[in-house]
Amino acid sequence: MVLTGIPIRDSLIHINKKDACKKLGLSINKKIIFILGGSQGSHALNSYFKETFKFYLDNNFQLIWQCGNKNIDNYKKNINNENILLKGFFDDISAAYSAADIVISRAGAVAISEISFIKKPMILIPLPTSAGNHQFYNASTFLNNKAAIMIQENELKNNIIENKILELFANPEKLKSLALNANNLIIKDATNKIINEIKELDSSQC
Repeated sequence: MVLTGIPIRDSLIHINKKDACKKLGLSINKKIIFILGGSQGSHALNSYFKETFKFYLDNNFQLIWQCGNKNIDNYKKNINNENILLKGFFDDISAAYSAADIVISRAGAVAISEISFIKKPMILIPLPTSAGNHQFYNASTFLNNKAAIMIQENELKNNIIENKILELFANPEKLKSLALNANNLIIKDATNKIINEIKELDSSQC
């Protein structure tokens, strides 16, 4: 068995935060939280932040909120604020990752690898219905290596995420260590490793 890591799209790059904010129309002078519920959006995360988004406005934060294409029209009708960037889906996610101070995400392997690659602290909420509960195990691995915060979906109440965000912003060193530990945990250059393994297998059969 060979561990190669998870391939990361070639288009994913780290952008200077100032440039990323300018591209997204956000202020460089405010903290930014990126809510990433997957390509379709997450009903649980959307429902939670629909109830709590005013906390972020009251605390002078900005939100980047990927809510899913099927939800975007409805959310834009009901949530209209210059400090909330609502998107159905990001075709190019580099700016959103780069602008964020904290990323709140499901715990799929690709998402975790991308956030780790860009070196952002993350709060992971595993999808409880994922096959074999694999998102829980993904998040647990990062939690146990001090590379992420994990909150389970059934704990999404009583402003648990907001309280954790305030704790993290009060402890900049922990924010930095979460991001660095996550980056150190992933295997780099996975695509080339996979290609090289395939080439070696192919040559051994000749």
